[in-house]
Amino acid sequence: MASLCTSTMADIEKTAVYLNEARRMGLKVYPPDVNLSDSIYTVEDDGIRIGLNALKNLGEAPSKQIIKEREENGKFIGIYDFAKRYNPNIKSFQSLTYSGAFDAFGARQGMSAVAEDVLKATRKENKKISKDQIELFDTREIVEFEIPDTEYHQSELLKLEKQTLGIYVSGHPLDDFKNYITKNTIADLKESDPGKSKYKVLVIVTDWSTKWTKKGDQI
Repeated sequence: MASLCTSTMADIEKTAVYLNEARRMGLKVYPPDVNLSDSIYTVEDDGIRIGLNALKNLGEAPSKQIIKEREENGKFIGIYDFAKRYNPNIKSFQSLTYSGAFDAFGARQGMSAVAEDVLKATRKENKKISKDQIELFDTREIVEFEIPDTEYHQSELLKLEKQTLGIYVSGHPLDDFKNYITKNTIADLKESDPGKSKYKVLVIVTDWSTKWTKKGDQI
């Protein structure tokens, strides 16, 4: 299943179908993680781990750079350590935060709140080191950021996940309506014969528009 998700990584709708099928099979779908993810989807003992390459504002080359840094110099110990060693821009840093790739380091909302301060501090430190303005024994300035423990409301957290990954991972907006959920999905409708099949599907309406015929009748 992980290989199928990787093969359709560029088509998020197809990937979502495979991930939903994995959940139906009882497998867990884990968010990306800067210390655990590969660039592609990988197999966990009880599920699938989303690859870093799936994140918007990141891409294949940055994903491989993160993995290379981790393999050569050890796992990242926090967002400050990550920012210092990888030097991301604010968009990629926020994408990693919103997707869950930094979950081991704190609350997503809290990390998002200090993102700009963290990047500013790490760039300042890296600039000092590159200009040899400090002694060798002092090349690693210890800077501790107090990450607020406030977290997004579940609905906002899911919204940001989908914004970053194109899919929901840690839950679904319809989880509160499990008693009404059917076996069918939008993917089933796309593959069905509209003239012969009837489906009942629970959906979220995210947008709508009114259309009119040439005669002025509302469709």
